Amino acid sequence: MKSKVDQLVKTLTDQILNGEYSFKEAVPSERMLAEKYNISRMTARKALQILNDEDIIYRKTPRKYFISKNIRDRFSDYEVSKPGVKLNIAFVMHPRWSHHTVLFELYTYLKKELPPEIHLQAYFDYFLQENIYHKNNIDMIIADHGFRDEELEMVEEKGVKTVVILRDREHGNFVTSDDTAGGYLIGKFLAEKGHQKIACFRWGPEKSECNMQTTGFLKAARDFGLTPVTVSIDPHTEIGKPRDAVEYLIARNIEFTCVLGPDDEHAFDIISLIQQKGYKVPEDISVFGYGDVCFAREAVIPLTTVRKPLPIMAKHLQKAIVKFLNTGKLEICRKMIPELIVRNSVKNLFTSNR
Repeated sequence: MKSKVDQLVKTLTDQILNGEYSFKEAVPSERMLAEKYNISRMTARKALQILNDEDIIYRKTPRKYFISKNIRDRFSDYEVSKPGVKLNIAFVMHPRWSHHTVLFELYTYLKKELPPEIHLQAYFDYFLQENIYHKNNIDMIIADHGFRDEELEMVEEKGVKTVVILRDREHGNFVTSDDTAGGYLIGKFLAEKGHQKIACFRWGPEKSECNMQTTGFLKAARDFGLTPVTVSIDPHTEIGKPRDAVEYLIARNIEFTCVLGPDDEHAFDIISLIQQKGYKVPEDISVFGYGDVCFAREAVIPLTTVRKPLPIMAKHLQKAIVKFLNTGKLEICRKMIPELIVRNSVKNLFTSNR
């Protein structure tokens, strides 16, 4: 069996060679690696030193390592090969949706990855209006999941390329995380922690992020013998948002030990409600987030959540965009597995009952 050091070396090497880290940013520190993989900092330090000795990474400061030049050279195919060519991209976000923190993080990652020949600009709009892409000479639109396929097709008929983020498409380009797999991860984890009755939601279009998570969770519930408490959310009823659904369950004394927030923002809203009702998180009721937004770690109750692979999504977008700049062809259909992030908002019922 390989040692923990060897396992970490292989994992980091595979991630680096798969382009999961930006060349412009430091690879994860020993502290971050120790936290992510539940290992000692000494193990992480030894793995980083081995990668340094093998010239996969190099030490720039006492605590920061970057990807070495010989690895960067392997990605030369993705460098811009037509100097002076410009490409204007609109990153369009729908004002109605609650995922702006995640979208801005993805936008930031992507902005760092793109060469100067490519101009990326953020827009907020309810519709993909022509004044966005004609007035500003836009060549490509990266649109969030709030825009319908019909809108995207109308834009493409005008000669503008489109990519959807945070959901897939039957026809067309997209980059997203596999939220069904994310929901399954949550169900499996909760079963391992002794939870049985778990509140989850149906909300919005059939293939919305929330519903895909719930679909994955319900599959895990069947596999592991859980009892889901599913509530449908409808803005036109008294249960118009996840907070209302939790309040509805509490008011009717419906038993549950954990709530699945559709995203981190709603998870924090649910935590606030639970505390207002006189309960403690996670002692009385556990709360699961989704997305791992930047403040999930720093909250008073650090949020157990599922992390979307935003840096990897940005890397694949970057490769597809630069290839489009060089060849005129845009082809990207990527769905990536998210990662479980365990912090303090979910109680281990097996441990507490001993």
